[in-house]
Order: sequence, then structure tokens, then C-alpha cells
Amino acid sequence: MCATAGIDALKSGDPNRQLEFVLSETARLMSRIHNDRYRRVDINGTRVAALIYLQRSKSGMIQSEIAERLEMGKAATGTMIDLLEADGLVERAPSPSDRRVRIVVITDEGRKIVARAEEKTADIRRVIRQGTTKEERRLVIDVLERMRANLRSLVGAESTEHPSSSNRRHKRSAAS
Repeated sequence: MCATAGIDALKSGDPNRQLEFVLSETARLMSRIHNDRYRRVDINGTRVAALIYLQRSKSGMIQSEIAERLEMGKAATGTMIDLLEADGLVERAPSPSDRRVRIVVITDEGRKIVARAEEKTADIRRVIRQGTTKEERRLVIDVLERMRANLRSLVGAESTEHPSSSNRRHKRSAAS
């Protein structure tokens, strides 16, 4: 496609030429494909992501670190860790530096699940990289990391600038 055609597509509002649309659609498609594959090993994408983070950490992680990495609430993360622990995929261990803190560590069974999940999704990595160079992929990663940082700056701002809908409902019913 020539540069003029690309500019014309943007002017016409073609969503397939808008970064945010393409990025969102790509992420949604990847997530759908990954989750379909993870179902084959009887686990979901969020749980696999937690296990991968735990496997890559040298000494385990505390629950709040996992919540932050997965961008989940602490309570939801606690429930997920409870389920992973019940399935024998993680264990909670006392922190060597703080008796009040429990460290979540992956078990050998959890490592097996990660290996099976990676096996089921290896072709996805190969397919998505087709037609791109290592240099192009590095550039995309650099740009996406900056965009992610930009968006994270909105996370705290959004919750303080706009009351949640439940707060608005509460205020309305109190005023009634």
C-alpha cells in the first residue's frame, strides 16, 4: 500500500488503519487463540500467565506482585492462587525476611503445566512472527512498552477523576 492510500484510509476512518483498533483486535485474537489452546491442558490464560511469572522468578513472588503483573485485583488474585494451590500447581511458603508475608512458588506440577501450555502455543509464536525481522519485532516491543507505560499513568488517574458507577448509584439513591 502506498503512503497516500494509508493517509486516505486514516482520513476515511478505516479502523483497520488505526493503531488502537489494530492493536486491540490483535490482542483479542491472540488471547482467544491462546485460551483455546490452554483449554486443551485444562487451564486458562490468566492462570498460565501467573505460573509463567512464578517459573521465571528465582525465589517466588508475593501475591501483590502477581496481582500487579496480571493487572488483577488483590482479592481476585488471592482466589486464583487458592485454586492453583488446591490443584497442586503452587505452594505458599513463609518469607525468609518477613514472617507476615507468604511467598507463592511454583511446584514441579506447575512447571509441567507451563511446559504443556508452551508446547500447545509454540506455533502461535512462529505464525505471528512470520514476515517480520528481529529488528522490527524489537522496535514494536519498544513502542508497545512506551504505550503501556503511558496507559498505566491513566489507571490511577481514571479512578480518582471519575467515580465508579457504583459510587454514582449510591450517591443518587442517597439523594432520593
